Amino acid sequence: MAETHSADRRNPSGAGWNAQKRRGAAAASLRTSDASEALLADRAWGSRTEEMRQCGALERTAVGVARRRRVQ
Repeated sequence: MAETHSADRRNPSGAGWNAQKRRGAAAASLRTSDASEALLADRAWGSRTEEMRQCGALERTAVGVARRRRVQ
C-alpha cells in the first residue's frame, strides 16, 4: 500500500492543507490572468475605437448601420 501523509489520513478527500492552498493559489492566479487578459483586450479595443474615431471611420460605420436598419 502506498505511503500516506498524515494530512491525507485526517482528511479522507486526500487533500491536505498544503494541497488546498496550492489549488486556491492556482485558481486565484488563473482568475487574475483571465482578468488581466480581459483588461488588455478591452484596452486594445478602446485604442482601436479611438483610432477609428480620429479618422472618421466610426462615424461612417454608425451612419452605415443606421442606414441599413432603416432600409430593412
